[in-house]
Amino acid sequence: MIGRAGATTGLSQLTPGAPFSGERFSGKEGFVSAKNQSLEECLVWCLRGLLLFFLLCSVPYGVASEQGSLAAGPSPFVLIARLHALPDTADTVVALSRAVDAQVERGEPGMLLHTFDADPEDALGFVWTEVYADSDALLFHLNNADLGAYLEAVSPHLDSFTIELYGAVADEAVAALRATGNSVTHYANVLGYIRDLSP
Repeated sequence: MIGRAGATTGLSQLTPGAPFSGERFSGKEGFVSAKNQSLEECLVWCLRGLLLFFLLCSVPYGVASEQGSLAAGPSPFVLIARLHALPDTADTVVALSRAVDAQVERGEPGMLLHTFDADPEDALGFVWTEVYADSDALLFHLNNADLGAYLEAVSPHLDSFTIELYGAVADEAVAALRATGNSVTHYANVLGYIRDLSP
Protein backbone atom coordinates (compact mmCIF):
# COMPACT_ATOMS: atom_id res chain seq x y z
CA MET A 1 0.00 0.00 0.00
CA ILE A 2 2.82 2.44 0.76
CA GLY A 3 4.45 1.93 -2.62
CA ARG A 4 1.08 2.30 -4.36
CA ALA A 5 0.31 5.53 -2.50
CA GLY A 6 3.74 6.88 -3.36
CA ALA A 7 3.29 6.00 -7.04
CA THR A 8 -0.10 7.71 -7.10
CA THR A 9 1.40 10.83 -5.58
CA GLY A 10 4.15 10.84 -8.18
CA LEU A 11 1.70 10.34 -11.07
CA SER A 12 -0.56 13.12 -9.83
CA GLN A 13 2.32 15.55 -10.34
CA LEU A 14 2.67 14.78 -14.06
CA THR A 15 1.44 17.37 -16.49
CA PRO A 16 -1.85 16.22 -18.06
CA GLY A 17 -1.23 14.86 -21.53
CA ALA A 18 2.54 14.67 -21.04
CA PRO A 19 4.24 11.39 -21.98
CA PHE A 20 5.02 8.97 -19.15
CA SER A 21 8.75 9.32 -19.86
CA GLY A 22 8.77 12.92 -18.63
CA GLU A 23 11.70 14.59 -16.97
CA ARG A 24 10.73 13.27 -13.52
CA PHE A 25 10.98 9.64 -14.62
CA SER A 26 13.75 9.88 -17.20
CA GLY A 27 16.88 7.93 -16.39
CA LYS A 28 18.14 6.32 -13.21
CA GLU A 29 18.47 9.61 -11.29
CA GLY A 30 14.84 10.51 -11.97
CA PHE A 31 13.67 7.12 -10.69
CA VAL A 32 15.76 7.38 -7.51
CA SER A 33 14.56 10.96 -6.93
CA ALA A 34 10.92 9.92 -7.30
CA LYS A 35 11.46 6.95 -5.02
CA ASN A 36 13.10 9.11 -2.32
CA GLN A 37 10.28 11.66 -2.54
CA SER A 38 7.69 8.91 -2.16
CA LEU A 39 9.46 7.57 0.93
CA GLU A 40 9.66 11.07 2.40
CA GLU A 41 5.95 11.60 1.83
CA CYS A 42 5.16 8.23 3.44
CA LEU A 43 7.36 9.09 6.40
CA VAL A 44 5.60 12.44 6.86
CA TRP A 45 2.17 10.75 6.82
CA CYS A 46 3.36 8.08 9.28
CA LEU A 47 4.67 10.74 11.66
CA ARG A 48 1.42 12.68 11.38
CA GLY A 49 -0.52 9.49 12.15
CA LEU A 50 1.63 8.75 15.20
CA LEU A 51 1.22 12.31 16.46
CA LEU A 52 -2.58 12.07 16.09
CA PHE A 53 -2.57 8.68 17.87
CA PHE A 54 -0.65 10.03 20.87
CA LEU A 55 -2.82 13.13 21.05
CA LEU A 56 -6.00 11.05 21.08
CA CYS A 57 -4.60 8.65 23.68
CA SER A 58 -3.66 11.50 26.00
CA VAL A 59 -7.08 13.21 25.95
CA PRO A 60 -8.93 11.00 28.50
CA TYR A 61 -6.03 11.14 30.93
CA GLY A 62 -5.81 14.90 30.60
CA VAL A 63 -9.51 15.35 31.27
CA ALA A 64 -9.51 12.92 34.20
CA SER A 65 -6.52 14.56 35.85
CA GLU A 66 -8.13 18.03 35.62
CA GLN A 67 -11.39 16.98 37.30
CA GLY A 68 -11.70 18.34 40.79
CA SER A 69 -14.48 18.37 43.33
CA LEU A 70 -17.84 19.82 42.35
CA ALA A 71 -19.11 23.10 43.78
CA ALA A 72 -21.28 22.53 46.86
CA GLY A 73 -24.65 24.20 46.51
CA PRO A 74 -25.36 24.55 42.79
CA SER A 75 -24.46 20.95 41.91
CA PRO A 76 -26.96 18.08 41.56
CA PHE A 77 -26.58 15.23 44.05
CA VAL A 78 -28.17 11.97 45.17
CA LEU A 79 -30.04 11.11 48.36
CA ILE A 80 -30.78 7.50 49.32
CA ALA A 81 -33.30 6.85 52.12
CA ARG A 82 -33.59 3.26 53.37
CA LEU A 83 -36.84 2.27 55.06
CA HIS A 84 -37.70 -0.97 56.82
CA ALA A 85 -41.36 -1.69 57.49
CA LEU A 86 -42.74 -3.46 60.54
CA PRO A 87 -44.29 -6.89 59.89
CA ASP A 88 -47.63 -6.73 58.07
CA THR A 89 -47.27 -3.01 57.28
CA ALA A 90 -45.47 -3.11 53.92
CA ASP A 91 -48.67 -2.44 51.94
CA THR A 92 -49.43 0.61 54.07
CA VAL A 93 -45.88 1.94 53.62
CA VAL A 94 -46.15 1.50 49.83
CA ALA A 95 -49.54 3.24 49.70
CA LEU A 96 -48.32 6.23 51.72
CA SER A 97 -45.18 6.42 49.60
CA ARG A 98 -47.19 6.33 46.36
CA ALA A 99 -49.29 9.28 47.54
CA VAL A 100 -46.33 11.45 48.54
CA ASP A 101 -44.50 10.59 45.31
CA ALA A 102 -47.35 12.13 43.29
CA GLN A 103 -47.33 15.21 45.51
CA VAL A 104 -43.58 15.69 45.18
CA GLU A 105 -43.77 15.32 41.41
CA ARG A 106 -46.40 18.06 41.21
CA GLY A 107 -44.84 20.47 43.69
CA GLU A 108 -41.05 20.11 43.48
CA PRO A 109 -39.46 20.94 40.12
CA GLY A 110 -36.01 20.67 41.72
CA MET A 111 -36.55 16.95 42.36
CA LEU A 112 -35.15 15.46 39.15
CA LEU A 113 -35.69 11.81 40.06
CA HIS A 114 -37.85 10.33 42.83
CA THR A 115 -38.25 6.54 42.95
CA PHE A 116 -39.37 4.06 45.61
CA ASP A 117 -37.83 0.61 45.14
CA ALA A 118 -38.14 -2.76 46.88
CA ASP A 119 -35.24 -4.58 48.51
CA PRO A 120 -34.76 -7.81 46.50
CA GLU A 121 -33.71 -9.72 49.61
CA ASP A 122 -36.19 -8.34 52.16
CA ALA A 123 -39.93 -7.94 51.53
CA LEU A 124 -40.08 -5.30 54.27
CA GLY A 125 -37.18 -3.22 52.94
CA PHE A 126 -37.61 -0.21 50.63
CA VAL A 127 -35.36 2.51 49.23
CA TRP A 128 -36.14 6.05 48.16
CA THR A 129 -33.71 7.30 45.49
CA GLU A 130 -33.81 11.05 44.98
CA VAL A 131 -31.77 13.27 42.66
CA TYR A 132 -31.82 16.97 43.48
CA ALA A 133 -31.01 19.78 41.06
CA ASP A 134 -29.11 21.61 43.82
CA SER A 135 -28.97 22.14 47.57
CA ASP A 136 -31.82 24.63 47.48
CA ALA A 137 -34.04 21.86 46.09
CA LEU A 138 -33.30 19.75 49.19
CA LEU A 139 -34.12 22.65 51.51
CA PHE A 140 -37.37 23.14 49.60
CA HIS A 141 -38.15 19.41 49.98
CA LEU A 142 -37.52 19.49 53.72
CA ASN A 143 -39.93 22.41 54.08
CA ASN A 144 -42.61 20.76 51.96
CA ALA A 145 -45.72 20.20 54.10
CA ASP A 146 -46.53 17.08 52.06
CA LEU A 147 -43.23 15.52 53.13
CA GLY A 148 -43.87 16.37 56.77
CA ALA A 149 -47.29 14.74 56.62
CA TYR A 150 -45.81 11.64 54.95
CA LEU A 151 -43.09 11.21 57.55
CA GLU A 152 -45.59 11.60 60.36
CA ALA A 153 -47.90 9.02 58.79
CA VAL A 154 -45.28 6.46 57.76
CA SER A 155 -43.02 6.54 60.85
CA PRO A 156 -45.27 4.36 63.06
CA HIS A 157 -45.01 1.61 60.41
CA LEU A 158 -41.18 1.57 60.30
CA ASP A 159 -38.50 0.12 62.51
CA SER A 160 -35.64 1.92 60.72
CA PHE A 161 -35.13 4.94 58.48
CA THR A 162 -31.61 5.95 57.41
CA ILE A 163 -30.40 8.54 54.90
CA GLU A 164 -27.28 8.69 52.75
CA LEU A 165 -26.21 11.78 50.83
CA TYR A 166 -23.83 11.47 47.87
CA GLY A 167 -22.24 14.52 46.30
CA ALA A 168 -21.47 18.19 46.74
CA VAL A 169 -24.15 19.41 49.14
CA ALA A 170 -24.15 22.79 50.87
CA ASP A 171 -23.46 22.67 54.61
CA GLU A 172 -26.76 24.42 55.30
CA ALA A 173 -28.70 21.67 53.51
CA VAL A 174 -26.78 18.89 55.30
CA ALA A 175 -27.42 20.56 58.65
CA ALA A 176 -31.14 20.94 57.89
CA LEU A 177 -31.36 17.26 56.98
CA ARG A 178 -29.59 16.20 60.19
CA ALA A 179 -31.92 18.47 62.19
CA THR A 180 -34.80 16.12 61.26
CA GLY A 181 -33.37 13.66 63.79
CA ASN A 182 -32.84 10.91 61.23
CA SER A 183 -29.57 9.04 60.80
CA VAL A 184 -27.69 10.88 58.02
CA THR A 185 -24.36 9.91 56.40
CA HIS A 186 -22.88 12.37 53.91
CA TYR A 187 -20.43 10.99 51.36
CA ALA A 188 -18.76 14.24 50.31
CA ASN A 189 -17.72 14.67 46.70
CA VAL A 190 -14.05 14.23 45.83
CA LEU A 191 -14.15 14.52 42.04
CA GLY A 192 -16.37 13.96 39.04
CA TYR A 193 -18.43 15.80 36.48
CA ILE A 194 -22.05 16.63 35.67
CA ARG A 195 -23.08 16.21 32.06
CA ASP A 196 -24.97 19.13 30.56
CA LEU A 197 -28.17 17.68 29.09
CA SER A 198 -29.67 21.01 28.03
CA PRO A 199 -30.63 21.16 24.32
